[in-house]
Amino acid sequence: MKEFMRIVGITIEGIKNVCHGSIKINATNNKNEEDFSKSGSILGIYGQNGSGKSTILEATDILKSVITGKNLPDYVGSMINTTSKKARLEYNFYIEFDDFKGFIDYEFNISLDDNDKYVINHEKLSLKKFEDNEWKRKRILFEAENGEITYSKVKKVISKDTNMFSKLLYEINPDASLIFGSGAKDKVAEELAKKGEDDLLFVVRVLKYFSIKNLIIIKNDAMGSIYLDKFVSLNVYLQNSDSLKRGRIAINLFKPNILPVNIFDGVKSVIEQINIVIKSLVPSLEIGIVNEKEQLMKDGSDGISFEIVSIRDGKNIPLVYESEGIKRIISITSALVAVYNKESVCLLVDEFDSGIHEYLLGEILKIFNDSAKGQFIFTSHNLRPLEKLPYKSIIFTTINPDNRYIYLSGVNSNNNIRDFYYSAILLGGQEEEVYNETRDYRIEKAFRKAGKLYGNEEEN
Repeated sequence: MKEFMRIVGITIEGIKNVCHGSIKINATNNKNEEDFSKSGSILGIYGQNGSGKSTILEATDILKSVITGKNLPDYVGSMINTTSKKARLEYNFYIEFDDFKGFIDYEFNISLDDNDKYVINHEKLSLKKFEDNEWKRKRILFEAENGEITYSKVKKVISKDTNMFSKLLYEINPDASLIFGSGAKDKVAEELAKKGEDDLLFVVRVLKYFSIKNLIIIKNDAMGSIYLDKFVSLNVYLQNSDSLKRGRIAINLFKPNILPVNIFDGVKSVIEQINIVIKSLVPSLEIGIVNEKEQLMKDGSDGISFEIVSIRDGKNIPLVYESEGIKRIISITSALVAVYNKESVCLLVDEFDSGIHEYLLGEILKIFNDSAKGQFIFTSHNLRPLEKLPYKSIIFTTINPDNRYIYLSGVNSNNNIRDFYYSAILLGGQEEEVYNETRDYRIEKAFRKAGKLYGNEEEN
């Protein structure tokens, strides 16, 4: 089976402090051309603290929930802009799947209903397909408003009863997608299949496949337990001839872990995979499994009890004593292996630089830019990658909430992007300001003023 998948555009409106932000990811030269770059795609997101970097990952996490047929996440209310109380997300995809090739656009709106609950009140799915050796005109496949199908072509195909069922489903479960959700989808799909509307059914299926199998999002909240030194969140992504395994497993650092036998087998494979990579990043380090023994699970099924340790110079050391950076590398290595080797994987990592040595960070990103097959999107505070990545692989946040994301303009191939960014901070020259200016004397004055509260001001 041939599959190639990319996110090529993201538009965010009304999520946290992003009133509007749009990103066109440089994965294609021209949507009207058949030729599409099959090389890996890497995008770093940089900017001031609190300027909307992590919002891209959080919005994509909402998208994943919607496309996989789940309800809106419980936290979505805290994500919506408090002024507008509504949000709009649009994602543009390029997909090759078996004999299919096309650009797919999916957008949906989130707003408060009459019961002060956030719901999906509008969604639209569009397709621009390559067929008969030419690109066809973009067309709407599906559109719905407040649980009612509004796209006339689909509305004519399906029966009145199904339309009524869709509206009823919205009233019962309005915080899930009408087309990707499980209820209406089956009824609509059955009637569309009878009328030969195969494109809509295929697009729904392939986007769901992409979101479940190949879209990996590692947010900061998944790393929070590392910082508390209680757990390591082990991100699993394994592929073999029989199955594709993925997920996130919390490994307790203070007491034995108990997992079902089949899941434990996956953990062993991930440990083997991690060791291959980690020995090249930290030459003196391996990780291993100790105290492995059979133990019944609470439900009476067979399980395995075990602990994970680091191994240095042949000695086992409790993983809890390793640095935050080592734990983070262990946590995300399996996902990094996946995006490096599989061109349909899209990996998003928040604060990729956290705990990783600056030089090593730059080397990893240079290797990924040169050789990785999949799509890697990350946020970072460390500016080292600006010296290792081409300028078209870096996007910057601005101080304008109505235009949050820009590529730097006026960059030449011989420019040092790090120096160019500092110049944009100090001198401007971009379409938007990229940094809300701070002053040294104001920072010093603030620390002195705060010190008075604790009686720390020296007597003159």
